[in-house]
Amino acid sequence: MGVKRVDEMALDSQGRRILVVNNADDPPFMTLISTKPGNEILVGRITVPGATGGLEQPVWNPSTKRFYISVPELNGDPSRSGVAVFDPKAGVVEKV
Repeated sequence: MGVKRVDEMALDSQGRRILVVNNADDPPFMTLISTKPGNEILVGRITVPGATGGLEQPVWNPSTKRFYISVPELNGDPSRSGVAVFDPKAGVVEKV
């Protein structure tokens, strides 16, 4: 669990999973939750390598079946940013 509140979230197009982002925690992290009754946590405390300035609005891409998450700062350098690619089936951040 985080210390700060959930700030951002995205739902997959099939409505089975929601990705929530605790962007103000240090380090920022995500949690993948089932939308089925009971709301089981499928993958908890997903961190993005190098994310030091929070995480922003995730989006779901039905073509790739991946979540894409804005990373506004990388490795403590505010001039560097990126996009993290999260595979919910494998439960891993594939790349930034």
